[in-house]
Amino acid sequence: MSDRSMNAGPALAKVVLEVDRRADGSVVLRNGLPLEKYPATLLEPLRHWARVQPDAPFMREREGAGWRGVSYAEFLKRAERRAGQLLTLGCNSDKPLLVLAQNGIEHAVTIFAGMFVGIPVSSVSPAYCQATTFDRLVQIIEILGPGAAFIADPKGTARALPAILTAVKGPVVSHVAFDGITDINTVTPAAAAEVNDAAARVGPDTIAKVLFTSGSTGVPKGVVNTHRMLCSNMGALGQLWPFLTQRLPSLVDWLPWSHTFGGNVCVNVTLFNGGVMHIDDGKPAPALIGRMVENLKLSPPNMYFSVPAGIEALLPQFEADEELARAFFNSVQMIFVAAAALPQRARERMAALAQKATGRAPTLLAGWGSTETAPFATCVYFPTAHAGNLGLPIPGTEVKLSPDQGKMGLSVKGPNVTPGYWKNPEATRKAFDADGFYEMGDAGKLVNAEVPEQGVAFDGRLAENFKLQSGTWVNVGMLRVAVIDQLRPLCMDAVVTGENQEDIGLLLIPNAAQAAQLHGTTPDQLSPEKLAAGPFGQKVRQALGEYNKRQTGGSTRIKNVAILSRPPDLSRNEITDKGYINQRAMRSNWSELIGQLHGNAAESDTAQGILRL
Repeated sequence: MSDRSMNAGPALAKVVLEVDRRADGSVVLRNGLPLEKYPATLLEPLRHWARVQPDAPFMREREGAGWRGVSYAEFLKRAERRAGQLLTLGCNSDKPLLVLAQNGIEHAVTIFAGMFVGIPVSSVSPAYCQATTFDRLVQIIEILGPGAAFIADPKGTARALPAILTAVKGPVVSHVAFDGITDINTVTPAAAAEVNDAAARVGPDTIAKVLFTSGSTGVPKGVVNTHRMLCSNMGALGQLWPFLTQRLPSLVDWLPWSHTFGGNVCVNVTLFNGGVMHIDDGKPAPALIGRMVENLKLSPPNMYFSVPAGIEALLPQFEADEELARAFFNSVQMIFVAAAALPQRARERMAALAQKATGRAPTLLAGWGSTETAPFATCVYFPTAHAGNLGLPIPGTEVKLSPDQGKMGLSVKGPNVTPGYWKNPEATRKAFDADGFYEMGDAGKLVNAEVPEQGVAFDGRLAENFKLQSGTWVNVGMLRVAVIDQLRPLCMDAVVTGENQEDIGLLLIPNAAQAAQLHGTTPDQLSPEKLAAGPFGQKVRQALGEYNKRQTGGSTRIKNVAILSRPPDLSRNEITDKGYINQRAMRSNWSELIGQLHGNAAESDTAQGILRL
């Protein structure tokens, strides 16, 4: 791709939309572009690139001052070899392989090894091994019923290892020797002979992965991901984003592969288009943000995928380092933000940085979906100024908007939709409506009812929303985004409270570094009581006072605020390792504080970290 075409923005498909308005008030949207033929399994593009460009790098990970990589041909060879090894462990189509590993080449090889022989692979966040308790991890293992477990970093999982060894009924293996645990590189001739026969039986409806939901409404569910789902998703995306084939993707990716975005978008976009993935061992967290910056400087990406928290963590780095900003924005062709809308202030900051560095604003793209839709159901592939625009259905997928709780609930049907949940027929039955649409639990609305081609706007998470005593619905998702935008940089996130109460409250997760700077001390010296009584509390009052002045009703105006004493805990199901807050779990776990928050005003409020507005 020439520099001129890059400056003009990436090539996007023409919008063609079919709209079906039904008598029951629902609206069904379909992309007017028919879904073209796509690979039957993920093994097809891997074999293709191993043949067409065998020596081209597929994945790179950090080693010393640079990168250590694996080519497409070598990756294929290693995955085939490991497939035979997996067959010796007792795994099969009914007994998946559990993977506890950070993103890495060994992790990727193991995933594709399972795919070769029809063994479903379930990558589970290794952050569960660092939690205060291992109850959630054990619960996931028991639901999955794995034939074996693969651990890429034995030292990182050492504390959880006794619980893992008890819960996993089969062998627990590693690619390095660890306290007598079997080395996965051992291969038997019998297993090697089985690989070709097993691979021949792998088809579009073979289960490739089992990815677990966060369990926001109770027990986590294992979402079945077939090859058909994953391949049709990438095929449809390629039709809408033709720029993917015009310049080989070069990614720098930190998003965890235990989630659908990192594992099914970043990896597969790279694979389907013969690109290279640089595995970022940094994170958008204070201790690891420096590593992210280092990796971006080493290999500036031409496409960048992240979540709002990841983008917002990088903005001050770009502002403080003009060299980094120039390298990044001159290289990046498009920036994709998933999981939630990027706050308007962050969009404006990023646009200003890009304009200063390159003279042009970055192309921001977005999409919407879930683990159950592999993950794209809709995609933005047209210019839009609406931060919450989810885009339009991808080819081959139907999106239905149906009246629900005074809003329009969103549901999806297509080849990208899961056939169900792992060994959970009851949850599967409840997930689909009478027309076979998977019910997402989100609400949406047309950006312009008269011109539906302008896209669908996110209108809240129905499962998170609640009613006040007055019967008024509170749109938690939209309210949270607006409040956090107002409170930056004081707070990292917020939980919206007030179910069956008179007014709305917030549980605030303070930005520890910002709070310490305001108080002239260190984060460990601060408590909710000190924050509420000091300059931090004053600034929160001021910011939310300005916010409340712009509100016209009780469903958006904030009345009470409590400052939390600890960050959300993964082991309590309060947050994912992508940084997404589980609102329902937080409200349940902090119920006592919420009771105080919505009680009568008392002299001890500040002493409890509570602010009345």
